[in-house]
Amino acid sequence: LEDRLAVPMGVGMGLTFDEAALLLDLRDVYWTREGLLSIQLSLGATAILSIAILTQRILRRGEKRQEAAGLIPSP
Repeated sequence: LEDRLAVPMGVGMGLTFDEAALLLDLRDVYWTREGLLSIQLSLGATAILSIAILTQRILRRGEKRQEAAGLIPSP
């Protein structure tokens, strides 16, 4: 189920990030110099979310390895 829901969620997030300028200013500034702000916000938000997701996966993987080795008690 998670694999099938990942694509629609990614599309929705991409569309939301793409329209960041409209969400902030309520004006269509996509084709102006101010539209650069929308692109920068989209790329910045994508980078921050990607880093957070990857960090969480790395920490969970490390926790599972330590549980398997018996170094920490399992919940």
